Amino acid sequence: MIEQVMWRVRPRYIRNRFRHQKGMNAVKNRYNHMYEAVASINRNVTMDQKLGSRTRRALLRSGALALAGGMAGCTEGPTNANNQPSTSTETTTPQPTSTDSSGRSFPYLHTASGTTAYGIALDGKPVFGKEDAPVDMYYWSELNCEYCSEFVKKIFPQILKNEVANGTLRVVALELPYKTENSWPAAILTTCVWKQVSDTNPNKFWEWYRTMYEKQKKPGSGWADQENLLQITENVGIDPAPVKSCVDSQGDQIKQKIEEEIPSKSKIPATPGFILFNRESEQSSKIIGTQPYETFKAKISGMQG
Repeated sequence: MIEQVMWRVRPRYIRNRFRHQKGMNAVKNRYNHMYEAVASINRNVTMDQKLGSRTRRALLRSGALALAGGMAGCTEGPTNANNQPSTSTETTTPQPTSTDSSGRSFPYLHTASGTTAYGIALDGKPVFGKEDAPVDMYYWSELNCEYCSEFVKKIFPQILKNEVANGTLRVVALELPYKTENSWPAAILTTCVWKQVSDTNPNKFWEWYRTMYEKQKKPGSGWADQENLLQITENVGIDPAPVKSCVDSQGDQIKQKIEEEIPSKSKIPATPGFILFNRESEQSSKIIGTQPYETFKAKISGMQG
């Protein structure tokens, strides 16, 4: 009771100073607890647990993709729930190997026929890789998808120079058009370009394919108009006249075939989309969106076991 009375009669500035000091002590105590916690964590981290700078950068890139929504891909593709895996036979026609330091020409781009055990028809599709590669990668893309552009320019060349070149992986390029009004015409034109060069100079297709993604502009800008795509085709060194003739005469047939082969949204919900398939065990794994090369490398390696 006496202490309470004395507190009330103390000058106001003394009371305020006491409260201030009490608050500062609480802050210091909280800081000390935090410092001890961090120090304890640091003491428990061994040298083996510390990541190298390259690994940290790779993880940061992966984290950035996760923060962006878990998937760096273009969504809202069309649906075809009838496209289910089936077993069939296949044959391939290897073409001469060609490599250079520019990253525009890679080995084993060739034609193929038949259907894989996963149910992917190879007729009329660009195929990268040795015919006896143990792992397939079925790759769906869209010329107007900005994430496909990132994959083709930055990630795909690394896969081609490593997993494809060493015989581990075979890649089948497939179309999944949906993004703009020019998506279907662009997909049909892509098929016609492959028809034009596949028998005589298949590696030319990679140069054309990569150039298209390098020239890509925002959807609706007009860059994917047929006239502009044919001009780019000519600039790459491919005669545009037979390509246009193919589009005009076979466009409806090509579109129908692509529609029949479009995977369901539950299987490939975005572009670029990938299915890895072990051709012996018939096990499969999915990758959606443009991911770091390290992700593809690890997944492909895991599919070999």
